[in-house]
Parts: sequence; structure tokens; C-alpha cells
Amino acid sequence: MATAQLMADEVLRGRTTLAYADTVVTDAENDVSAVQTAFDTRQPPDATSITLRDEFDNVLQDAVTAAQDLRIAVRRDDAHAIRDGLDEAAKAVAQLQRYSR
Repeated sequence: MATAQLMADEVLRGRTTLAYADTVVTDAENDVSAVQTAFDTRQPPDATSITLRDEFDNVLQDAVTAAQDLRIAVRRDDAHAIRDGLDEAAKAVAQLQRYSR
């Protein structure tokens, strides 16, 4: 996510080409999606773990959606949508970070 955020910010600042930004943001989106897929394939051992998995899966889905929205905004070179996507990504990252402690 951080890579996608950085690249989207660079697009807004005019410091990168759209083709390069698209490639980097798409790769970041694929990485987030792969994490969600890998996480979803694990079978929790008990009810408490199932609850946690379901909760965290929603957070991962928000991150995937944020990455998708950033990719689309970058491909369209839509500054307003990129700013919105950066806000959405920041919220997703904050949610993810709550689980890292």
C-alpha cells in the first residue's frame, strides 16, 4: 500500500510518468490482493480465531479496494480521484496497522 501511495503522490506532483506509475500501483494492488488470498486460505483452529479472521478479512478487503481505486485513478490521470484514493489508502493502512501490534 505504501508503494501505491507514494507513486500516486508522485503523479500528483508531476514527478513520474503515468506508464511507470500505473505499473508500480498495479504491482502494489496485486501484492495486497495476494496477501488477502493467502490469508483467506488458512483455516482458523477455533471460534475466536474465526471471528478475528473475519474481522481482519474486512480490513484486507478495504486495503484491496483502496489499491484498486488508486490504480484506476492513476490510469485515468484523475487528480481528484487520486487524492480521494490516497485518503482511502491512508485509512486502510491505519486499519492494517492496528493489527500489527
